[in-house]
Amino acid sequence: MNKKTVYFKTAKGENAGTEISLDLMRTLALVDAKTPSDELAKRAPPSLRNKWNELISALVAGKYIVGQSVAAVESGTPSSAAVAQKTPAPSPAAVQASNHNEDNSARARAELKAFFATAKVKSEAEAKAARAEAKAGQDADKAARASAAAEAKARQHEAETHEQAALAKNAAELAARQKAEAAARVRAELESAVAVAKVRSDADIKTKTAAKARQDAEQIVHAKAVAERKAQRDAPMLGQAETARLAAELARQKEEEASRARAELEAAIAAKLRADEIEAKARQEAENFARARVELEMKAQQEAAIREQAENAARAKAEAETRTQQEAKLRAQAVEMAGEESRSERGLGDAGSYIMSAMHGGMDASVASRLRELENENAKLKKLLAEAHLDIAALKTTFGVKR
Repeated sequence: MNKKTVYFKTAKGENAGTEISLDLMRTLALVDAKTPSDELAKRAPPSLRNKWNELISALVAGKYIVGQSVAAVESGTPSSAAVAQKTPAPSPAAVQASNHNEDNSARARAELKAFFATAKVKSEAEAKAARAEAKAGQDADKAARASAAAEAKARQHEAETHEQAALAKNAAELAARQKAEAAARVRAELESAVAVAKVRSDADIKTKTAAKARQDAEQIVHAKAVAERKAQRDAPMLGQAETARLAAELARQKEEEASRARAELEAAIAAKLRADEIEAKARQEAENFARARVELEMKAQQEAAIREQAENAARAKAEAETRTQQEAKLRAQAVEMAGEESRSERGLGDAGSYIMSAMHGGMDASVASRLRELENENAKLKKLLAEAHLDIAALKTTFGVKR
């Protein structure tokens, strides 16, 4: 049977009554002499649609309807079979029987009209119920998909939040630990260098002071011994005045030696003060250099952490895009399968299938919003990385670091 065939009611079909079944009567009521068979099947209730071909074949076999191609209908040239069935040549006996049974025919037509009206109302009610059921199923499927998408988005957001928090915490702990270790190492080196320099300076000053004092004492003792020997030798020849002069000269020499020792001691103290100043200045410069080195290390660590975060964000974005594409593909396949099952069960047409696939085949708004958030976060991380590069370059220029 050709699905593009248009069926006409014959005279027998026009006058059909209770001699045929209810399904045949409902099918006959849908025949309108202008709509192809496949379109009529789409309009039919589900109870008739599943056995449409058998019902049409039964009506054709019983000569209640006759078929004609769509092209012939559109050209306005009905087939000879249709004309013969629609307008049979009446015989005298048939005309006489028709005249005798006119009242019965009118009554039968009224009953048939009422029956057709009842069947039409019932068919429309069944079709309306089927459409309502299909719409309810679609709404339920849409609500279930929306709920599943919301739950999946919430789980994904929670997982990403935990992951980012863990990464940030680990980076902060690592940076703090490295900073503390670097500061402790620099402080220990500075303290060690200062202690060694101080011990060395104190030892040198003590050694020089002791040597000078010993030398001065030896010189004083030697001068005193010489003076005493000379006085003893020259005592018989010199008078009391000469003895007084020699004693004064000896006292003057002693005073000069003491003044010279004091001057040397003051010079040593001044040298120690200058050494302390130089040592303090060197310590300050070492601290500044160590601080600059720590800052450079911290900047390098921050740069590495930012780079790692950027890589993690890019990797998370790629994984999210892959997941989204896979979910979209699976969702489209599931919707297509559900649509086919729904059409087979509820009788949805090709137009309904197209609308459902168009509604659920693409990417939803939540996934697109998440992708935009990842792109913004990646741009922020790149900006932070560029600023860290500029800070490191400025510090290297300030402290003369070449590498």
